[in-house]
Amino acid sequence: VLPFPSQPRGSDAPNIGLRRSMEALKDECRFNAGKLQKVNSLAKAYGHWRPVRGDGNCYYRTVIYGCLEVMLADESPKRIEQLLETFKKVSYKNAKEQNAHEQMLKIIRSFEDQEQLELWVSQDLILDQALIRACRQLVRMFLMQRAHEQSPSGLTYEQLVRALDSTYSSMEDFCRLVVDPLGRDAETLALDALPQMLGIGLRLWILDRRDEVGLVSLDTPGPAGQV
Repeated sequence: VLPFPSQPRGSDAPNIGLRRSMEALKDECRFNAGKLQKVNSLAKAYGHWRPVRGDGNCYYRTVIYGCLEVMLADESPKRIEQLLETFKKVSYKNAKEQNAHEQMLKIIRSFEDQEQLELWVSQDLILDQALIRACRQLVRMFLMQRAHEQSPSGLTYEQLVRALDSTYSSMEDFCRLVVDPLGRDAETLALDALPQMLGIGLRLWILDRRDEVGLVSLDTPGPAGQV
């Protein structure tokens, strides 16, 4: 028997909020003309959105939640099993983290619909953190395995990470400082690595509140070229 999800400790905000209409987002942006214009553009293609707790883990939380939500909506048990097999590549020396990881795998396997997913991920801190920690470890695996391989830019991934920011001396340095710590925002190579490890396509919209910055999307195609 799996325990009932617990409220996030230290915060009243849910990890993932309830699905809302684009009209609600327009209303939130009504006093920012530039941002409202961008939301209006997004509303032509999207009908709903969800607020995500902004604690530095929001990228990882958003991607894995969206991934699970789509798989459950599509009733794709095979894809969920493939995702679980990917997560099984992750292990921890810390017994508490390993136990949380194994419990997370059991909980995901028990999901039968989106409502269960929404209840657990939105309210349970331990599951939320286990998912985020596992996603960060997958990103580390991707980058470390490819550190000396050629990236699409022509540089090796390690050369690329140093070119993007000279404060990082190596890929291990980047992973230690950017990927591993919970609460550290995803940036540069981490944004592209996670969807590739999860085997999904992703379109990331940059909704900048500044009028002089346009609406920008970053695409990471999935195995079949989809986003």
